[in-house]
Formats: sequence, structure tokens, C-alpha cells
Amino acid sequence: MPEFITNFSNQITEYWNKFTRTQKIQIIGIFLASIAALVILAVVLSRPNMIIYADNLTPDQMTAMVEILTANNIAHRYEDNASTLYVDSRKFQDAKLLLFEQGILSATTFQWKEAFNTSLTTSSDDRAMMQQLAFENELGGLIELIDKVKSARVKIVLPDTQRFVLQQDKVASASVILTTNGELTEDQVYGIASFVETAVDNLSIGNIKILDSNAKLLFNGSNDSSIFGSLNSHMDYRDAYEAKYERTIESLLLARGEFDDAVVGVNLKIDFDSVSSQSEVYSIAEGETEPYPTRVYIYESTGTSTDAGGIPGTDTNADTPTYPIDGGGGSESEVFISDKDLVPNSTITKTVRSIGNIIPEDSTVTVTLNKYIYHRQALLEEQGALEDTTWEQYQEDNSIRNAVEVDPNIVQLIANASNIDEVFVMAYEVPVFVDTPIVESQVADYIPVIIIILMIALLGYAVYKGTEPVEITEVEPELSVEDMLATTKSGDELEAIEYDGKSEARVQIERFVDENPDAVAQLLRNWLNEDWE
Repeated sequence: MPEFITNFSNQITEYWNKFTRTQKIQIIGIFLASIAALVILAVVLSRPNMIIYADNLTPDQMTAMVEILTANNIAHRYEDNASTLYVDSRKFQDAKLLLFEQGILSATTFQWKEAFNTSLTTSSDDRAMMQQLAFENELGGLIELIDKVKSARVKIVLPDTQRFVLQQDKVASASVILTTNGELTEDQVYGIASFVETAVDNLSIGNIKILDSNAKLLFNGSNDSSIFGSLNSHMDYRDAYEAKYERTIESLLLARGEFDDAVVGVNLKIDFDSVSSQSEVYSIAEGETEPYPTRVYIYESTGTSTDAGGIPGTDTNADTPTYPIDGGGGSESEVFISDKDLVPNSTITKTVRSIGNIIPEDSTVTVTLNKYIYHRQALLEEQGALEDTTWEQYQEDNSIRNAVEVDPNIVQLIANASNIDEVFVMAYEVPVFVDTPIVESQVADYIPVIIIILMIALLGYAVYKGTEPVEITEVEPELSVEDMLATTKSGDELEAIEYDGKSEARVQIERFVDENPDAVAQLLRNWLNEDWE
């Protein structure tokens, strides 16, 4: 092994010594420049791309968040008087999950696209947590579409799917916290609970709790609900019924498919007067026209008397009476009195008219139907409709809503559904302008990388050209006229001495001419130029 290393080192040294000093300097410079380019590329690629995580933060929130991010080695910075927090884009998901678990800042902006934007380092538990968080935020956003609901936070507890066979089955549960800008009816609260039950697997309505922002329990899992609910006033009662009518009419109109939107207003006239009546009917004996009496009073009197012997009246007596006078006659009498209270058969009917009856003849329904007419900029440009105008001018010229004729069947449909004859319907065509989506160019993000790659390529090409063997031609120094004359003169002298043969100088000159014809030609050109000058 040492011999191999020695031979390899000798080969490298031998190859290196083939280069001239200038070539060695060029190779070393190119090598150092390549290393510098690689270092710059590594720094650029490893530099964190800071994006906004949250803004309008309080000092307390910012302090707590910075402490947690620092403790977990997540790159971050804050600006705008410590009210805006920036985090590394590659650690955005980790920061969001970490801060959400600590309860410092709500993660209500966590969406499905972020949940599926994972990397190879994301564990299955983190991925499941991210997807559940996105699902909870989606449910909260849908609940916020309900009237009088300002914001909604949903927390779902799902059963553990990795359980043993002997473990008891676990069920899901859900909690909803509502921030409202008005009082919700019991019907609305029950509708929210039913919606959550339908959206979550293995969730029963008994495991749902709904609270408002004041910690008031709105729903505790009971499904006992009616339209009356906890309505405490006639106004709430009427609003509940009107909302029910409006939902029914709106769903029927949109189900026809002719219009894209329906705004329904119902004005119900409701009778809240309390009226009760009672009637009593007595039984009548067969063949009678009058009912049995309730009281029977009987008075009977009987009597007898004897004649006194004279004629009563004004006639005079024929005989002169003598005293004492005896009773000339006598009488007897008998009286029978009966007083009875009777209880005859009777039927008592008590009628109480229900409170809150709708008076259809005094109620009205008003409906506005909208049909959206879409104007797409991309399609209009393809059709050439924007050649003589701009997109902004086109929107201004076509922004007027046009009224359309209402089908009589729609009016009849509303009247039949509401049992109200006073129905007024208006329909419009509403223009909707769709701009051409702007695709953000990401070329600027790749420009530094492209420049670095080009630099490396140029450096590599320079190294290749620098190490290529170059034929070196040594140019003989030019001989001046004086040197040539001196050489010629010495040659003549030598010829004079050695006339019988070629001199050594002549032999050298001839050899010089044979070996360096270019130098001789250059010398002759110099002579000619000097002669002409």
C-alpha cells in the first residue's frame, strides 16, 4: 500500500511538473474560484427564506412565541415594532404545530394544502395531527357561514385506531365554541350539532357540546328540540317562523336550477291573542224537547170543611140568633212540599285557541332572484372581444344588472309552499367578471442558482483549456546588420586563409540557414527595409 501511494504521488508530481509556472498559477486560481463558487452556492441555498407567520401581535404574544421558537431552533425574526413575526418557510409547519399545541396563537389559518405539504421527515403522527387540524378549521369555517355566528372553534377528539382487541370501543367527541353577534335560537344550535355529527365519523349527537364565548352551555348533547325552543318573546317566535319559511322557499327556488342565488324575505302576521271558550250540553230525554231540570220544587195542599147552616153573604138571618153560638161547622187541611236538586247528564267542551297562529291573508313574501352571467377575461381575449377596448372599460360598460321576466310557476310555487297569496318576485341577471389568473413567475428565485452554475461551467472550461498541451515554438533572436556583417567579415578572412576548403564559420552559417530558414528570411527582410529607409 505505501508503494502504491508513493507511485501515485510521483505520477501526480510528474504530471504537475509538466505545466509551466503560468499554467500552475491559472490552475490554482481556477480551483480557488470553484471552491468560492461552491461556498456561495451552499450559502444561498441554505439561507432561510423568511415568510410572515403572524402580524398584529401583542408584546406578550411575541415574547412567548420567540422563546418557544428559539428553544426549538427554528429560524425567525420580527419586524414592525415587534408586531410581525417571520419564520423559515421550511419550518413553517413545525412552528405552526408547536405554537398551536402551546395555545399561544390560534392556528385557524391552517388549511388542507398546508396539511399535505409535508416532507420525508414528517412522521405519521404529525401528518395525522396536521390533517385533523385542517379538518377542524374547515368545520369552523363552515359554521361561521351561519347567521349570527361571528367565529367558531371546533375541537374533535377521535378514538385511537391502534388499540388491542380486548379494549373497549372508543367513540369520538366534539366541542364547539361560538362567538356570536346575536342570540341563537335553539333550532340553530341543534342544526350546528347535527352538522358536526354528520361530518365526523363515529360521532353521536350525545357527545357534542356547544358553548358560547361567555362559557354558556348552548347544547349539552340532548336532541330534544322544537321550533319554540327557549323563545321568550313574540318577536323571537315570529323570527323563528320567518327563518323557517325563508329556508324552505330558498331551497325550493334554487333546486329549480334556473337561478344561482335567492334572497327571500317573509313578513308573517301572527295572532298572539289568547282565547278560550267553554260549552255545556245537557242530555234530553227521548221524546222531550227540553233537557232535564236541575231542580224540582213541589208544593201540594189538601183540605175538607162542613156547612155552618146559613147562607154566607149579605142575606139576613131569618131567625134571631141566641147566645152563646156554637160552631156550626168544621174544616181540615194538609200541605206537602218537595224541593230536590237534580244532576242531569251533561257534556262540557272547553276550547282554547292556540297562540301564534299565522294569518296567511295578512302575510307577505318578497323574493329577489339572481342569475350570474360570467364574463371571463381569458375567454374574451381569445374571442377577440377586447381588441378595441380594455378589460376595465368592458367591466364598466357591462356592469348593469338587467331585470328578467319571472315565470308565473315560480310565484305559484312560493304561494303553495307558504300558503300565502301575497307574493312579490323580482329576477335579475347579475354580471360577474373573472380576471385572468396571474401566475407568479418563479424565475427570479432560480437566477442566483443559474448564475452560479454558469460560473462553475466557465471555470471548468477554463481549467480544461488550461491543462491542454500547447506546442511551444522558440523564436531565435533576430540578428542585427552589424552582427551579420561582422560574421561575414570574419568568414571572408577565414576563406582567405583557408582557401583550399570551407571554413568552420561558413559551415556554421550554412547549418544556421538550413535549420532556421525563417530567421534568415526575417533577417533579409530587415536588410531590405533598412536599405529602403
